[in-house]
Amino acid sequence: MKTEEVLQRMIDAGIVESDGGHVFPTAEFEARCSELQAPENTQHRPEWLTADLVDPERLEDDFVATALAVAEFTDGMADHEIVVAATALDRLAEPPRTTGVPEEFVPLHQEDLRGFLVEHRASVIFVWTPGSSSCERMADTLSRLHTLPPVDETIGLGSICVEDGAELLREEYDIAILPTTLYFAGRSVDVRAIGPRDFSHVKREVKIITDDTSESVPTNSQSDA
Repeated sequence: MKTEEVLQRMIDAGIVESDGGHVFPTAEFEARCSELQAPENTQHRPEWLTADLVDPERLEDDFVATALAVAEFTDGMADHEIVVAATALDRLAEPPRTTGVPEEFVPLHQEDLRGFLVEHRASVIFVWTPGSSSCERMADTLSRLHTLPPVDETIGLGSICVEDGAELLREEYDIAILPTTLYFAGRSVDVRAIGPRDFSHVKREVKIITDDTSESVPTNSQSDA
């Protein structure tokens, strides 16, 4: 689901409302979340809220309660879509950094990454830090990416600023030098590109992950570029 689709589904379900300039949870939804967080209602994590959809460190009582409330308020929403909606609600309270993000890239927290990958057959994830000329150069290059014909709504473009957290990135994706651009085929890193690269490199890697997932079959290969 695109961000706009997630938002509209949540508005239609009475989870959030908008005053035209801001989006915020409805009183009814917040009340239900509070009820689910109460000690007498605290539940074990539901079976469908799996670690491949959301980082285990995020699976605290408040996130579980939010996800359960989303499931109650919506009808026919798939498990991974519920996680996307619950994550979007988390972003309303603690939004990731948006300044410096490449054009058409979705700002993410590191904890959002699993759910984001599930939503797309292939993804490009830009990991960066503010105030770095190398990161700025790479952001400028990646800002041209959304104009390529192979990049459609099935190709995820995500951006993670390390100031919003980087423990997961270091431990699971070996991020040590910035900027690093990860090219995912499915949920697997196909190429890890360190430092600024030119647009021809970006186009080549996007073509590879697009071709590798053209039949929606993720590749398990991993290499450093």
